This record gives sequence, C-alpha cells and structure tokens, in this order.
Amino acid sequence: MRRASDTSSMHSDAEDDDSNGFPDSDVSSRSFLHPDDTPGTNSSSSGRRRHFATKIAKHYQRSKESLKEAREDLKNKDEEGRPTTFAAGPTENIISYPDYRDFKSIGGFASGLQDKLFAKMIGGILPADAVEHYSGAGSDKRKDTERPQFSVTVMSGNFRRFNQRIGVVFVLQHRLIRLMTWRKPTHTLSALALYSFICLDPYLIASVPLAAILLFVMVPAYISRHPPAPSRLPTDPYPSRGPPSAIPPEVKAVSEFSKDFFRNLRDLQNSMEDFSAAHDQVIQILGPPTNFSSETLSSGVFLILSFITLALFIGARHVPWQPVMLVTGWGITILCHPSMQQPIQDAHKQHVIPSEKRARKVFKQWVAKDIILDTKPDEREVEIFELQKKDSNGEWEAWMFSPLPYEKLSAARLAGEKPKGTRFLEDVIPPKGWHWMDEKWMLDLASKDWVEERYLEGVEVEIAEERWVYDILTGEEGYRGTGEWRRRRWLRTVRRHVVNDNGFIAYNDDTHIAF
Repeated sequence: MRRASDTSSMHSDAEDDDSNGFPDSDVSSRSFLHPDDTPGTNSSSSGRRRHFATKIAKHYQRSKESLKEAREDLKNKDEEGRPTTFAAGPTENIISYPDYRDFKSIGGFASGLQDKLFAKMIGGILPADAVEHYSGAGSDKRKDTERPQFSVTVMSGNFRRFNQRIGVVFVLQHRLIRLMTWRKPTHTLSALALYSFICLDPYLIASVPLAAILLFVMVPAYISRHPPAPSRLPTDPYPSRGPPSAIPPEVKAVSEFSKDFFRNLRDLQNSMEDFSAAHDQVIQILGPPTNFSSETLSSGVFLILSFITLALFIGARHVPWQPVMLVTGWGITILCHPSMQQPIQDAHKQHVIPSEKRARKVFKQWVAKDIILDTKPDEREVEIFELQKKDSNGEWEAWMFSPLPYEKLSAARLAGEKPKGTRFLEDVIPPKGWHWMDEKWMLDLASKDWVEERYLEGVEVEIAEERWVYDILTGEEGYRGTGEWRRRRWLRTVRRHVVNDNGFIAYNDDTHIAF
C-alpha cells in the first residue's frame, strides 16, 4: 500500500509539471518511473531520483533551445527595423515559458508600451491642431501624399533605424577632419596632390566617383574574400588566384544598445549642436544686412551685390578660375595646420579687426550720405458702394454697403447670389495693413466716371441730386423704367502702416501702437 501511494503521488507531480511547464512534451507522466519501478516491486529511491532528474534535464534543454529560437527570431526582427526590448530573465522564468512565442509577445509588449508612453509624452507637448494641420488631404500639394503622416511611433522606429545606419557618414566626417587637421601629413599631402590634378584638369572630376568605388569599395572587398596566408615572409600577400577563402563582407546596421549604436547617438547629438550653432552664427552675420531691418544698410548691400553680379556676368570668363581654386584649396588646408592657429589668431587681432572696423565705418558713411529713401507712407483711396433696393410699394430701402456695385451683369447677380457687405457705414474696416486717415467718408459726385471706368451696362446715371446709379429695365419697346437696385460710391483715404525700428506701428506723429 505504501508503494502504491508513492507511485500515485509521483504520477500527480509529473502531470502537474508536464501541464504547467511543457504542454508540447511527448513524455507522459508514467515515463518518469523506472521500468522496474512498478507497484508492488522493490527499487532504490536513488534510481527514481536519477531518472527523474534526467527527464528534468531534457525539459530544461528544450527550454534553452526555445529561448535560442526566440532570440534568433527577435534578432531577425531587429534587422528588419522592428527592434524590441526583450531581455532574458532568470532560469526559473525560462523554464516556466518554454514556447518562444511567449518571449516574442513579452518583447513586443514592452516595445509597444514604450512607444505608447513616448507618444503620450509628445502628444502633450504638441499643439492640439498640429496633426490636423499636417494631415489634411487638401493641404498637401506634393506628390508624396501617399506616404504616412506624422506619427510618433513611426518616427521613433525610423530614428532607431536611421541611427543604426548613419555611422558611415560620421566615419567620413571624422576622416575629413583628420585630413584637414594634418593628423597624418602624408594623407593630407596626397589629398592635396589629387586636388591639384583636378584643379589643373577639371575633366578628371568625372573619374573621381568611379575611382573611389574601385579603391575604397571593391579592392577592400576583394582583399577580405582573399586574405593572405599566414607567413613571416609573404611573397604574395594578396593572392589573385584560387577560390575565395573567406565570406564576402557585408555592410550591416549596428545592433541596438551596442557601443557603435551609442557612438552614433553621441555623434548625432554633437552634429545637431554644431549645425544649430552654425545656423545661428550665419543668421546673426547675414540677417541684419539682408533682411532690410535697416533699409539704408540693406539697400547699400543690395547695390554692391548687384554691381558684383553684373561684373561677374560680363567678365567671369576672363577670371583664371583654375589657379584661383588651386591657391584657395592649398591656402585653406595650410591654414588648418595646428602650427598655424596661433599666428592666425594674432594676425586677426592686429590687422583684420582694425581693418574691418575701418571698412564698416566707411560703408556706413557712404550709406548715410548717398542712399536716401522715401520715408513718406503710402496713401490710397478706398471705395464702398451703398446699395438700396426698391420695395413692393416702390420706395427705396437701405440695404447694405458692399465692396462691389452689384450691377445686372455682375457674376454674383448672374449666379443668383445676394450682395455681401455690412449694414452700416461705420462697420466698414480698412484693408489689412492700412488704417483710416482723419478724413470721413465722402460721397463721390462723379458717378459717370466710375461707371465708364468699370464699363457698366444696363444702368442709368443720375446727374443731379444724390448721384445714384440705377438699373434700367428694357424690353421690346425700349426703356421701361428703373430696376429694383440702385447704388452710389463713397470714398475714404487710407495710409499704410509704418513699423519703426522699435517694433511699433506709427499711425502719425503722436500715436504708436505696439506691433
């Protein structure tokens, strides 16, 4: 009886272990018993423990294989540009999740949770109408409207993919910096020699891209496929015969959270800072002379640049560009040498800065003396038409003030639309960027003139009294009377806003409104 109870307890333990951890196992609960361990027989407990441990080891090996498959699958997903945040846990957790699909779901859940949190954070920063402003179907006239609209999740994934592949650009950038700073003088001199050949014979520039592909892409790839045999005195270090003895090199994206990945992040961060600083410096230097914040200064710069442009347009063919480019390239490279930095700074303080101050002084004197701008603001006359409509009793009723005369042949009237405007003359506002002068609205007494200027037909002009312009009704018998609409024109003077250097709109000598 005791033997049978032990056996039944072992059966239940094995079933629990099989059902909880390994649903796909083909080993039944009875297989955990030794063949001689049947109810009613005598067997040592050490044999049972040994065979039970063997089965556990097999299940553990299967879980390790499942974990390996999960990692390979996640790696393939990373290479496709869909990285996850999967991290292997302790051994106990691995045994409890033998199916690799569970690991994929855990990694995908963590990655999706991060993307959602980041999307919420960015969504709180962006204005409420940012997505609608850029995602409108009618607002984007470009040909790539089928491309996805702005999405934080897509941007996050694209940024990770971009950072995995941008390393080659930073490598070229660092090599160019080392080349210009004379880290290896032989490399710099070789580059200057190549630059000299191109300057003296510009047609050679067509062969530079092909030569770069041959020397920097194909030759290293061939050397990688045919590495030299180990020898102390190699006579043929790069064999040109025989089959390849190594796999071809492939340019792959760096894996996430690797040293190269964070190195790319560092270089990208520094490049963004360098670009921002350079952008601000360029705007600070070129902005004031070119944005007409000081109209006299910008006008002088405009005249000088126009003269230089005209001179180059006429005489550019007579400039020896090859020697100029040759001397310029050599000069810039020599000035980048470390031993030249201190002399350049001293010369800049002693000679360049004083000369620059004198040149600015002469230029400002010339601008103030010879460039005179019209400071009087522009003034115009605006018109508004008073419309009246005849009611059923034949009386004229004030209708509205409209910017258009609303004659019989106008587009709005032919389309059956009502006139647009305001009920009262005081509600008429000036055009944008203009303001009313002190004068009030004045009735235009020369109605015939503006009727002829607009080539209006089917109207009758009132010569005396209030200068109304009536619609006329015509039929087979000729004139039949006035129509249901009449209009007359009112005029008023407006002046354009003037923004001074302090950022104020000057209406007149005594009134300033903040801009």
